[in-house]
Amino acid sequence: PPLSGSAYLARAKQEADANFAEAGSDFARALSSPGITEQEKTVASAGVLKAMKGQAQLLKVQNHFLNQSWAACISAAEALEREVPGHKNSAALLMEARCTQQLGRWADVVRLTGLLLHRVPS
Repeated sequence: PPLSGSAYLARAKQEADANFAEAGSDFARALSSPGITEQEKTVASAGVLKAMKGQAQLLKVQNHFLNQSWAACISAAEALEREVPGHKNSAALLMEARCTQQLGRWADVVRLTGLLLHRVPS
């Protein structure tokens, strides 16, 4: 059975920093659910926009990574960090770490690996 708008909103908030596509879908489901409050609509609307921006930026990171454009991938990953500060998207963090490794920036590899371990729950 479908969840209530509040339940979709709660689930979206949990996913918002790691799984942008799923969070965006859940925020949208919350918006279309009957009985949500105006405050919940405001939160869900903002969540949809943030998730869309995060997903779009993640796609840029992935595209540059797949094309082995290491510096561009790092720039896209840094832009993702600005768009969704403190995000927990492990794929983005791993790709950024790999790019810094390819460029021989070992201190950044260690820093990013530490971020990954700190941010992403096991």
